[in-house]
Parts: sequence; structure tokens; C-alpha cells
Amino acid sequence: TGIDPFKVHWFLSHRTFTPLARLTYNAYLVHLPLMIYQHGSSPYLPVFDSLGILGEVIYFIVLAYFFGFILYMIVEKPFMNIIAAGFTILQKRRNNDSLIQQYQQLERSMSVVSDIDSETIHLSSPIHESNAIGSIQGGNEGDYHQLDSS
Repeated sequence: TGIDPFKVHWFLSHRTFTPLARLTYNAYLVHLPLMIYQHGSSPYLPVFDSLGILGEVIYFIVLAYFFGFILYMIVEKPFMNIIAAGFTILQKRRNNDSLIQQYQQLERSMSVVSDIDSETIHLSSPIHESNAIGSIQGGNEGDYHQLDSS
């Protein structure tokens, strides 16, 4: 949303980075145990020159992403599939419930409309108009006929 003169956002959001982005958290989770296993088992402190440290960094990045991929395939992806299947079932159930509720609501509204229509037809017929007026004015059955005859 801001100005990006070096196109960093475009570069990092390119679709080729999607697989790496999915593995990044898993690589983060496994990198420390890998480093502890590699260096923790040695009785000596590691000593690196500038080229040695670069090789070590590349080695651990590749190893972390490799084990991150294995972790992704064994743990994360199966759970994502289970959750997706659960949401699909839930969505289908909600859609069915929603359709049933919509049908019931439509059925109720149709019955209400038909009741209103029958009352409207009943009240608007020439025989019953005076009955409605008489009942509003508080008249009795005899008053209805008198209003009709006049």
C-alpha cells in the first residue's frame, strides 16, 4: 500500500516463494534441535573462519528446510486435510440446515401471506365491509344488517 521503489513486495510475494513460506515455520521449529544435536554432541567448541561460518549457515538452512519438509508432510499436511474435511462437512451441514430453515421460513411466510390475503379478501368483499366498519365502531350483529340495508 506504500511506495515500493525496489519492488520488494512484488519479489517476496511471487508464487515461487509459496512452498518456502509454508516450510518456514517448520524449519524454524527444527533448526535449534538440529544445531544442538550437531554441536552439542561435540566436546569441543566450534571454531570457524569466515568461509566456514558461511558453509555452516548454508548447511543448517538446507538441513532445517529438509527436516521441515518431512515435518510438514508427516504432521502438518495430514492435520490440515483432517481440518479441511471437518470444515467441509460442517459447511455442508450448515448449508443443509440453512436450506431447511429457508424452506421453513418461506413456508411460514407463504402461510402468513395466504392468511392475510384471505382476511383482505374477506374484509374487502361488499358483504363484509360493513361488518368490519360496524365491529370497529362497536356495533352488534343487528347493526351490520342495518348498515347493509341503508
